Amino acid sequence: MEVLQNFIFEIQRNSLLLLIFSVYTATVKGFALWRSAKNSNKYWFIFLLIINLFGIPELLYLFYFSKHKITLPKVNLPILKKQDKKT
Repeated sequence: MEVLQNFIFEIQRNSLLLLIFSVYTATVKGFALWRSAKNSNKYWFIFLLIINLFGIPELLYLFYFSKHKITLPKVNLPILKKQDKKT
């Protein structure tokens, strides 16, 4: 609980952090509401419109519950690939 209180205090002190957080929340909420309306998910639309939990329900809807799920592309980092050692 103390961590959340410290986070909220820092957001109130730092206006740039508040702006970034607000833009993130509005973007995720808007996209999730648009997707739920487009998919005719009335109950999800109402739930997402009323509940505000830092974008967590919106992300769950977009990546897990939506008819057309959003998938993240696989990241191929050279450091993760096995390197052939030539000796």
